[in-house]
Amino acid sequence: MAGSDLGLAWVTPFAGLLGGPSSVLDNAPNFMVKAVAEERGLRMPSFGGHVPWSGAMLLPLLFVMAWIWMR
Repeated sequence: MAGSDLGLAWVTPFAGLLGGPSSVLDNAPNFMVKAVAEERGLRMPSFGGHVPWSGAMLLPLLFVMAWIWMR
């Protein structure tokens, strides 16, 4: 392995180990906003309810960006 490949091999597992817990902790403000909105009588989607909406917006963007960067 070249020097940069060895560094990448060390960084990748740690990013996976440390990235998972931080992403769960980063959702706390989202849960707080959902709780406040529901307390005020606003209807909020569940986690499973917002996935199709976000996928409908983000997947086309993913394909466009992949097309731009991969050509």
